Amino acid sequence: AGSRGPRGGGGGGGAGGSAAEAGYEHDRNAKFAKAPFKPDLKPGQLPGQEAVKVSAWTVGDVARWLQTLKLSQYQEAFVDAAVDGEFLYDLDDDDLKNTLGVEHRLHRKKILNFVARLKRAEFEHDQQLRRQMRAGGGGGGAGPSAVNSYMDPAVDAADPALGDPGTAALPPGALAAATVGADDPAAQARAAVNALDIKEIVGWVRHGKFKKIAEALDPLPNRKFDPALVRVPYVEDFGTAYQEAYEREVFNLNKADDFGNTPLLVAGQNGNRKIAALLVQKGANPNHQNQQGQTAGHYALAYQFFDFSSWLFDPAGGGGDDTIENRYGLGVYDGLAPEGGGYEEGGAEYPALTEG
Repeated sequence: AGSRGPRGGGGGGGAGGSAAEAGYEHDRNAKFAKAPFKPDLKPGQLPGQEAVKVSAWTVGDVARWLQTLKLSQYQEAFVDAAVDGEFLYDLDDDDLKNTLGVEHRLHRKKILNFVARLKRAEFEHDQQLRRQMRAGGGGGGAGPSAVNSYMDPAVDAADPALGDPGTAALPPGALAAATVGADDPAAQARAAVNALDIKEIVGWVRHGKFKKIAEALDPLPNRKFDPALVRVPYVEDFGTAYQEAYEREVFNLNKADDFGNTPLLVAGQNGNRKIAALLVQKGANPNHQNQQGQTAGHYALAYQFFDFSSWLFDPAGGGGDDTIENRYGLGVYDGLAPEGGGYEEGGAEYPALTEG
């Protein structure tokens, strides 16, 4: 989950406190409630680039959001439970009452109602973005040609959520898969791709499931990654940041796991050139960096997969850049961490396999 947030507010379980404290809390919360809530900026972000998707909120962002609802007395409980934006959408009345200690029924109702409003606002933002894309207005900074080429008009037009905000609580991929007509195989195939989980793809890559990966990604066009989609090559403790419209896509091969690793990085960790070639063909960024700044090339050379690295850095092969440095200032030929520092979480989470 995200970084631990500040333990602000009036404690962990009830409204409590003196009348003076309550008055101070009311004044402070009223100040926060005057403007729409914005999450904290991540390293490398500028004002106005805050995460739009609630799923990108950190634990601290959720805690500050509670403050804007005048419910700061529950901040500590939410922080202790590591409730980030993605987890926030999954909470129900039972979780709030029996796990997070929100005993007041109206407080639980307020939290759930405002979560529903967040979902609706996110849906409306998506709707506006899609309309801008159709009008050629861009939306992420990469320009219409760079962004629109990664959006599937067939699925976009067939998505009934554009006309029904009440369906916003459903995952977009599941929504499209359930509603695209049987007479539109191309849209159905893309909907199936949208329903994929990047962590599931990562698992298949780690275990060398080439056939399964190839079948799942078959609906994607054979189009190599467009570097114009990169907003910031590396943000410390985050990884490569992409243009907003691209980040907001339901699925693409540069989505990352909890450590910032994309399927291509995991292929590099395991030296699976065959899978890597497929991923690059389908749009994987050969220069993606994870939270520690490692690329697929860093891992391939650290684990002595020299055939893989030769292919990766060949302009006619993977097209990767062998001059990229990680967070420690080490290039791909210099290792993953300073001498004696050991491998960070990426190598521990996905150790190299000896099987294909």
